[in-house]
Amino acid sequence: SFIARTETLSARAADAILAPTLHGALYCTLALGKRWIDSGRPGVVLSIVGASWQTIGSYPTGGAWGGNLTVPAGATLIRETIASLPPGLVLKLGLTGTPTTAVGDVISNCATVTSDQLPSSESCVDTTVVAPFAKLQTAKQVKFTDPSATSAKPGDEFEFMLATAVVDGQPLSQVDIIDDLPPQFELIGVTCAGNAPSWPGSTIR
Repeated sequence: SFIARTETLSARAADAILAPTLHGALYCTLALGKRWIDSGRPGVVLSIVGASWQTIGSYPTGGAWGGNLTVPAGATLIRETIASLPPGLVLKLGLTGTPTTAVGDVISNCATVTSDQLPSSESCVDTTVVAPFAKLQTAKQVKFTDPSATSAKPGDEFEFMLATAVVDGQPLSQVDIIDDLPPQFELIGVTCAGNAPSWPGSTIR
């Protein structure tokens, strides 16, 4: 397989890949099958299909391990070839990505390390996709009838204004707003404003 942009891909380029792979396998098995039939010999054609992999880096002998590797578009498998791994050396490979499934799905990731001297070693880990965590932002301010005022005199009317909003995440339910009134403040009225869909009820005591 190969990666190419649509605007640069031609029919001849596709044929250049299909001819030796798909068509080549067809021609080979067809010719072999006819020879088996002509000679009266039984035969079975075994087709092995595997997932394609993409090598994104290598660790040469005496080289340095580290840094970010270029990831090709559509990569489904990461393979690193290490020419020599001495005892005591720990190599870490971090794969950064984002979930492409729905909330509640489990994403499993497995890695296998092999060597021509030892049996393979495999490790797997699972993670569950959850809804984004919501954040609440709350701010209090004082509003005076006179916008230029910064303090209140006895008998003046002013307003303690509370603003709260959900930032990111999913909608919140059963949001309870409690505003304790100071003893030096006589409540005259309450105004509810904003773009909330409904105000189910308030308790003033």
